[in-house]
Amino acid sequence: MVRVGVIGCGLVAERRHLPALKRLQDVKVVAVADTDEERLLAVADRFSIECRFTDHRTFLAESDAEAVAILTPTQFHAKIALDALEAGKHVLIEKPLGLNMEECEELAVKGSESRKRVMVGFNMRWHSLVDEARAIVQQGTLGELRAIRSVFSQRRSPEDEPPWKRRRELGGGVLVNEGVHHFDLWHYLTGRQIEQIHAVSKTTDKHHDETVVIASTMTDGLPASGVFSLASGGQNELEVYGTCGRLRVSLYRFDGLEFSPSTAYPGDVASRLSNLISAIKHVPHAIRASHHGGSFSATFQAEWQHFVECIRDNREPACTLRDGQRALQVAIAASHSLLSGQSVCVSEAPRHLAPVPFGPGQDIPLETM
Repeated sequence: MVRVGVIGCGLVAERRHLPALKRLQDVKVVAVADTDEERLLAVADRFSIECRFTDHRTFLAESDAEAVAILTPTQFHAKIALDALEAGKHVLIEKPLGLNMEECEELAVKGSESRKRVMVGFNMRWHSLVDEARAIVQQGTLGELRAIRSVFSQRRSPEDEPPWKRRRELGGGVLVNEGVHHFDLWHYLTGRQIEQIHAVSKTTDKHHDETVVIASTMTDGLPASGVFSLASGGQNELEVYGTCGRLRVSLYRFDGLEFSPSTAYPGDVASRLSNLISAIKHVPHAIRASHHGGSFSATFQAEWQHFVECIRDNREPACTLRDGQRALQVAIAASHSLLSGQSVCVSEAPRHLAPVPFGPGQDIPLETM
C-alpha cells in the first residue's frame, strides 16, 4: 500500500485526482492540505481523509505520506516540489511544471540528486487512444510524417474561474495551462522537438490568452499547428498526417480513433466501414470506463497507477521533469511571439513568460487563490 498525500484541494483534485486515487486498490490517501480551510474541510470530508493541514510545510513534516501530489496554482508548483523532495517524498506535479525556466532547472537538479521518483502530470499521455495512436505512428503506418495539428476548446466563463487562471504570468490562459498538454503530445507522438513557433491570440480585459493559434516547426521541418480556446464548445483532438494516410484522435470520444489511407476521402465507403469496425472494437472499453467518468477521467487513474509502479520498482516515470521543462519552454517562446508578432526560436527564447500589454485600468485582479 502506497500512502499518498494531496497538496491543493481545487477542482482538479476533487474531480480528477482524488476519485482516481480512491479507485486504486494499492493506494491510500492519508492527508490533504490547502490554504483555504473551508475548501480543505469540504474535500477532506467528501473523501473521508482524516489528516488535514493548512500549511504544506506542516503537511510534509507531520504526515506519513510517501508520495505527494502537487495540485496547487502553478506559481507554487516548483517551490512545494522542492520542499517535498527535501522532505524525502516522491512527487507528482500537475502541469505546467512552473512559470519560468530557472525554477524548473533548479527542480531538475534537485530531482536528479534525489533517490525519490518525480513525475509531471501530463495525464493525456495515458489516454487509451493516444496509446494506440502512438503505436500506429511508431509502426510507420502513416509513412513519412508531413504535419500534425491540434484543436482544444472549452467554454469557460471568466467569472467562474479564480483570478490566477486568467493571468498569464500566474500560469493562466489557454496557452500556458492547456496548450502545454498538446506541445507535450506532439513530442510524445512524433519523437520530435518544437524548434520555431509563431502565435497570435485573442486576449480580453477579463482573460489573458482566451484564444491562441499556433504555427510551429518541429525537428526535420515537420509543421505543427494548434487552435486553443476557452470561448467555444468542447473539443480535444489531434491529427497526424503522413504520406500513407491520416490519423485522427478525438479524446472526448470513445470511438475517436480514425485512420484514413492517403487514397481515401472522408466520404469513402470502405474508409467509413473500417472506422465503424474500429469504433465497435472500443465499445467494451467505453462501457467499463463509463462507470468511472469516461475515458478521459480514466487517464488520471492510469497515470497514478504508472507512478505507483515506478515508486515500487524504483524506476524513472515515463513523463519526466525534462518533459515538463520542454513543454513550458515552448509556451514561453509562444508568449514572446505574441508580444513581438514575430516567430521565435524556442531554444533562444527568454526564460520567463512575456507580459500581456494591457492598457491602464484593464488589469485582472492579482489575487492568487
